[in-house]
Amino acid sequence: MSKPVPYAALNIRIQNATKKRLEAYAAAKGQSQGSIVEAALREYLDDSSQATLILRELGRLRRGVGRIERNLDVMDAGLAGFVQMWLAYNPPLPTGQKEAAQAMAAERFDQFITFIQHQIKQNKTFIAQVAEDDLLKNEDIRALLDMEREGKA
Repeated sequence: MSKPVPYAALNIRIQNATKKRLEAYAAAKGQSQGSIVEAALREYLDDSSQATLILRELGRLRRGVGRIERNLDVMDAGLAGFVQMWLAYNPPLPTGQKEAAQAMAAERFDQFITFIQHQIKQNKTFIAQVAEDDLLKNEDIRALLDMEREGKA
């Protein structure tokens, strides 16, 4: 036969409005007020309340959004640099050469897509390549690369 769990008496004062809410809740749930107060205290002291769990999840999501923002900053800088270089070194084409250039562009774009598919299959990200090539010496990017290698990013 199991031993009964020892209980200690606790005399507390709460506001009348809180007492009425506790009485109504206990009646609706068919539980004693003491068991409800004990469960609430246990949850509060164990730090396992829904609010705590939600706050932890929000913190995790906030860190994830931070990583996404850093990734977007790197991608933005890469795209801006590419467009600036392309505009600087590629003058507008004469009218007679546009069709041939468009056909070649379509072919090269297909090659580009194939290359990107290959990179994705090998799990090589632009962020990882930038950090590995030491093109950027940014601690945020290095931390991002480390998280990516650990499978956390």
